[in-house]
Amino acid sequence: MTSDAAHRLTIALADCYRIERELGAGGMATVYLAEDLKHHRQVAIKVLRPDLAAALGPDRFMQEIQIAARLQHPHILGVHDSGQADGFLYYVMPYIDGESLRERLARQGELPIHEAVRLLSEIADALAHAHSRGVVHRDIKPENVMLSGRHALVMDFGVAKAVSAATGHNALTTVGVALGTPAYMAPEQASADPHLDHRVDIYALGVVGYELLAGRPPFTGASPQQVLAAHVTQAPGGEGLDGGELVSAPGSEPFDEIGVGHHESAPDPDQAPLGLGQEVDLLGREGLPAQGGLPVELDQLGQGEARVGDLPG
Repeated sequence: MTSDAAHRLTIALADCYRIERELGAGGMATVYLAEDLKHHRQVAIKVLRPDLAAALGPDRFMQEIQIAARLQHPHILGVHDSGQADGFLYYVMPYIDGESLRERLARQGELPIHEAVRLLSEIADALAHAHSRGVVHRDIKPENVMLSGRHALVMDFGVAKAVSAATGHNALTTVGVALGTPAYMAPEQASADPHLDHRVDIYALGVVGYELLAGRPPFTGASPQQVLAAHVTQAPGGEGLDGGELVSAPGSEPFDEIGVGHHESAPDPDQAPLGLGQEVDLLGREGLPAQGGLPVELDQLGQGEARVGDLPG
């Protein structure tokens, strides 16, 4: 956002919020740290890009944000407030003094097994809650998961759907929006299927699970189009972690036994599971390893069969 736009925003919200500084900017919005003057607390204000705000309009924006604001769950980052001011569309969230899952991966690489399982369980539980209320996220990726202490908080419910509906495109083809999204995008979502449902979130969760354990997404390419093509034409992962084929060690536990497997990342939506309830139960069960190092198998993620063995903790 330009300095002039930031100044306009500061003035427009001055009665309720004092803008302190910019926290970051992405394909769809800019995020600011602000003080909630009424409640004397720090909040994060996410302001949509002006072109997206114009395409979306305040009515559709408020409709989707109100749906998202009704989601109350320990692992969903809630919405405090939303509105329009001087042409800006914004919504207000709790300020989390932590990092995103993307920042954690960039700093640390692959996660220990026990940590990955715990975070995936929390994300899955949040998605199951939203799906049970008819809300689909559509943009599950590490950037949209905040970490507060040891726990995951999924944010931005409703935003991807609203932008997609307003522009008539999916997140890939909307100019400048979420260029990293294709790595987590189900094939039917990339093809702008008008009948998307909760299974696109389940697919994306499977991709995130792979990345948490391998330290990299299962599909890459030189362009968003190549990444999307890889989802349906290639086995995930390519070369193994040590330069060879991804194989599992004797006694390895199938990855789908801890809740994220080939069903979650099946390129055919009809092969995806109907819901996340069973996955949440499996991920949250007792007896999972208390430390990293357990060989984990990623069974038939995508088109082929790929396994990760002896992941370092």
